[in-house]
Amino acid sequence: MMCRLSCCAQIEKRIPRSALHLKSSAIHILIIALRQTHTHIWMVTHATAVLDDIAASRARLTTNLNTLRGLDSEQKFDEAPASCVPIHTDVQSYDWSLMLAHGGMDVVMMDPPWSLAGANPTRGVTLGYSQMSDTSVLQIPIGSLQTSGILLVWVINAKYKLCLDMIEHWGYEVIDELVWVKTTKYRRLAKSHGYYLQHAKEVCIVARKGRQSSLHSAFCQDLLLSSRRGQSQKPEEIYTVAESCHCTGRYLEVFGRRNNLRTFWITIGNEVVGTCASVKQPAAMTD
Repeated sequence: MMCRLSCCAQIEKRIPRSALHLKSSAIHILIIALRQTHTHIWMVTHATAVLDDIAASRARLTTNLNTLRGLDSEQKFDEAPASCVPIHTDVQSYDWSLMLAHGGMDVVMMDPPWSLAGANPTRGVTLGYSQMSDTSVLQIPIGSLQTSGILLVWVINAKYKLCLDMIEHWGYEVIDELVWVKTTKYRRLAKSHGYYLQHAKEVCIVARKGRQSSLHSAFCQDLLLSSRRGQSQKPEEIYTVAESCHCTGRYLEVFGRRNNLRTFWITIGNEVVGTCASVKQPAAMTD
């Protein structure tokens, strides 16, 4: 036994230390490569599973949105929900007298495409819509659309004071504000770009015209905790708040898009897409 140990020791002395080092380094590199390959395979498998989950979630979301908007399962997404009135036009050149002829609105909601000032106002984020000057927004005859009712206006931080002045100019009284806190699918704060601070919320100013118009506090709260959507898309919960003002009222949304189409609502904007039989029937606005 002692002879064998001495022979091994002599053989080990004859092997250069550099060779032993190279051998251990090669094994180490091989182990790292195997680990990276295993990690790569896991990442590909995990990414495929995530993409499948996203596709399934998108399908479920489309189905849920179609249900909320009154769409049948066989109805195309670009078709308008039942009993809604989509009006594809430029709000700046639209003849509002056509709408005023059928009476005033009980609830008006608008999300103006506010103009952003500064050398780099969007911080590199591409806007998917055209901006409108403050004067152009002010010239929209919002005050003529209601003799009494509720006005909901989405506003950005830079235009908050200006928006208050506009609302007063249109003949409304500011009574409250709604705050939409954006969350991710994991229910964490969904932070986005801001000029000074990262923004995780949006504000909607609530105003009224006429003392008989008010919100039902039993059904509404000033905080909407909802997941973040596409660019400039607002939470579905805002419609529940608006409709609680007048359960059988006449609802109008200005600067609407295809995703804003909703049953019993008139939606007007240059990005409204959809066809509905009631669009060709002006009397539908009085139903």
